[in-house]
Amino acid sequence: MLRYRIESVAKDFLSLVSTRGTNKISLRPCSMGQTFPSECKEGDDVTVTADMPHPDTPNLGIDMRYYEVTHVRSGKVFRACHRKATIKGEINQQPED
Repeated sequence: MLRYRIESVAKDFLSLVSTRGTNKISLRPCSMGQTFPSECKEGDDVTVTADMPHPDTPNLGIDMRYYEVTHVRSGKVFRACHRKATIKGEINQQPED
């Protein structure tokens, strides 16, 4: 589990930066019509767990993965997806804090 800070948030886009500012990831909702929880605000802390293959991607021929994200302040847990091409930095397997 790694700790990130929300850099920017929109209905269909979430940009996270590591607490040290060294890694960035860009996430999108996993399904059409999904939005990010209203609790998510710029500057809030989240924890990010495991990069897992999205179950539908082998059938679709795309390499999409999802993260389980927990909004620290509210405890709200949600899934967010990314395509490998949208990652701006690799998520390290070692905690930064």
